[in-house]
Amino acid sequence: MTDRNPLIEATPEDTLLNIHSVLTLIQELHGNPDFSSMPNSRIGHCGLALILKCTNEALNYEIGRLEKLPERTVIFEA
Repeated sequence: MTDRNPLIEATPEDTLLNIHSVLTLIQELHGNPDFSSMPNSRIGHCGLALILKCTNEALNYEIGRLEKLPERTVIFEA
């Protein structure tokens, strides 16, 4: 499927790991002065908006998937 969200994996754990990696990268880029001062920073900000949209869609997908689980299902072990 070509329109599949690339962050969504077979398990919620893997999807959340992907989301964590993306958000960590965004945090690192945002802290880099070159990112904000690039001549094409508008392109960078548009790309960032798309990444955040994709992240939001992946989180919403996982929320829906988790809501379908039986009440006592353990997702993460301590």
